[in-house]
Amino acid sequence: MSSRLHKIFTSITILFFITILTFFIIMLSAIRLNNIQSVEEQMKRDIDVVAADGGSRERILQRLMSPQGTSKLKLAAIYSPDRGLYGLWSVSPSYVEELPGDPASLRGTPLFTYNGIYEELVELPIPGYSGEKAAVIYQVLSARDLRPIVENLLYMISGYALFIVIFLFISISIDRNGKEQSFEYSGATVQEGAPEPETPEPGERNAGKSGAAEYSERARSDQQSGNARSHRQKNDKDFSAGENEIWPSDLMKLRLNNEIERSAENESDIGFAVFRLHKKLVSDTQALSLFEKELLKSFRYEDLIFHIQNGYYGIILPNQNQDECVKQIERFQRVCDSESINTENVFIGLSTRSGRLMSGDRLMKEGIRAASMANPGNGGFIQFKADPRKYRAHLSGTPG
Repeated sequence: MSSRLHKIFTSITILFFITILTFFIIMLSAIRLNNIQSVEEQMKRDIDVVAADGGSRERILQRLMSPQGTSKLKLAAIYSPDRGLYGLWSVSPSYVEELPGDPASLRGTPLFTYNGIYEELVELPIPGYSGEKAAVIYQVLSARDLRPIVENLLYMISGYALFIVIFLFISISIDRNGKEQSFEYSGATVQEGAPEPETPEPGERNAGKSGAAEYSERARSDQQSGNARSHRQKNDKDFSAGENEIWPSDLMKLRLNNEIERSAENESDIGFAVFRLHKKLVSDTQALSLFEKELLKSFRYEDLIFHIQNGYYGIILPNQNQDECVKQIERFQRVCDSESINTENVFIGLSTRSGRLMSGDRLMKEGIRAASMANPGNGGFIQFKADPRKYRAHLSGTPG
């Protein structure tokens, strides 16, 4: 999962749980208030009925203790703030603080205690009895009340679980197909985004001063002659299998940087192709030698062909745009087929400068990454195609 998708997923998850908590509190409060209102209405009706008949306090208390909802009734009392309790019924003495043996001896307003979450004290004046009040403590929240809330929460959680499945499927698809770097095979592209490709560099050795000087001189000579081929003294330990004169990786990055600089000065394009060989081909000395000979025959400048590391070859393709590089590589594939070189064991990655100001290191990494993604299922050839708009946005630090 990309960093952007991870942030989106985290934000949505936090928002979901905030919504769940808010919904639970609102629903719980609504049910509680509705039950309190029902208790008040029922209590008022009971008091009015008894008071209208001139009933005594005992009858009012009995009416409040009627069988309707007695399982939720915790306390019923009639009292006067001046004279104290006239009558009391309670499921537990704990609902009244400092309750004496005789409730009638308790003077003043009694202090009722109850759980403020799922219980509520309701007090109403009694008509015809000056200053006297009827009080009940009622259970206003029960498991039955919570059932619809829990059911709705389960629906919401199920929906969120479905969202997670869909989100993961989308993120996996994006990771597979690429959002900022999308791979299209057999002449398709690896779309470039701002981040640097995370591909291990090939093993490199530091070039000596004499080699660098020789290289710089040869680069100037090549620029003057245009198509001149350089002749170098062989160094067998740096060459790959066979007798072919393929250059080691010592000078590859330096040469690639110079060619990119020349390309920028001349306003031309440049490509870098990476050939990744299957271990079957690498272990077959005869087939590998034939492959290297065809590399030297098929590509214009043999001094731009490098042995990166075991099974990896890099080729600099100067003065060629993406399409021209593709055509040359496809011609090489046809030559390999005609020479009985199994191209299913050759995987190719291509990247071009495409108007970007960049280093040879980046172009090399793009080519190696594309080659690492190539396989028989996608034709063994993948291109890294730059998106100039995203690249300019990356350089300017603005969103792509």
